[in-house]
Amino acid sequence: LLQGGASSPALYYNWGNAQFKGGRTGRAIAAYRQAEELIPRDPDVRANLKFARNQVQGPTLRAGWPERLLSSLSLNEWSLATLGAFWLLFALLMIRQLRPTARRTLRNWVFLALGLLLVLGAGLALRLQARLGAQTAIVVVSDATVRNGPFEESPTAFTVRDGAELRVLDQKDDWLQVTAGPRRLGWLPRKQVVVVPAL
Repeated sequence: LLQGGASSPALYYNWGNAQFKGGRTGRAIAAYRQAEELIPRDPDVRANLKFARNQVQGPTLRAGWPERLLSSLSLNEWSLATLGAFWLLFALLMIRQLRPTARRTLRNWVFLALGLLLVLGAGLALRLQARLGAQTAIVVVSDATVRNGPFEESPTAFTVRDGAELRVLDQKDDWLQVTAGPRRLGWLPRKQVVVVPAL
């Protein structure tokens, strides 16, 4: 179904369950993350993703509070919330123009709606930037060697296990430059990972 182009939260969730039961933690995490992108607050998806992540040993990225906050809404939900704040502000400004006597009463409401629009707009921009720009590489082999350069002969920087999530910094041919934190940086063959959006 996935290869045929089908996409649904239930499909990714069940695919993640099948991968996890088959001992493929990295592929399970990738599937759960795709399900989470479509239904970000589903308790079953979140529980299974957390459980799968807890099985990962060794270096891996952990989401900080900004990432968790941004991922609490899907990209569509951020868009709808921002659009709603825009139309609320527009309606308040229209009422102020049509009823001059209400200007003083609506002043605080206009500033509140403007602040809401700015906060939601910033959240939407950051969510969109994360979705389109930053990427995460999820290791899908039992052990992967991260090297100091994009060559098989390069010295080993560190090793990662199945399911490790690494931030993608750069790409060169069939290699990805990845990081698992400030002191863990190196290159990994692309065939050993699944690349997904950062959030």
